[in-house]
Amino acid sequence: MQVRELHPRSVVTVESTDVIRIAVEELVREEVGAVAVFGAHGIAGILSERDIVRAVADRVDIDETTVDEYMTQTAVTIKPDEGVHEAMAIMSEFGCRHLLVEEEGGICGMISVRDIVAILGQEPD
Repeated sequence: MQVRELHPRSVVTVESTDVIRIAVEELVREEVGAVAVFGAHGIAGILSERDIVRAVADRVDIDETTVDEYMTQTAVTIKPDEGVHEAMAIMSEFGCRHLLVEEEGGICGMISVRDIVAILGQEPD
């Protein structure tokens, strides 16, 4: 099974200079667990629920603190024609739960470990 068969979600994005509250509002509105962060030179990282929890634990003001201060700066990507098992290996290697799907030099979607678990749960034994 290929990554494209997971039907990657559209990428929800924020700017690296946005405050964390804007990212939180996007997560809630779009019902996703992470947003892609773009900066002046393209993709800058990912901000996940886990990153936001870290900010809250640090007691920062999410109306003042910018996304780039808490985002994960390594945005891990995968191609849509790669296998789901390769996606799992990449997630394990990098300790992440979200991968950006990259095609023709651009980001065309995002998959999560939840997407993989849902598909693998449907496979026949």
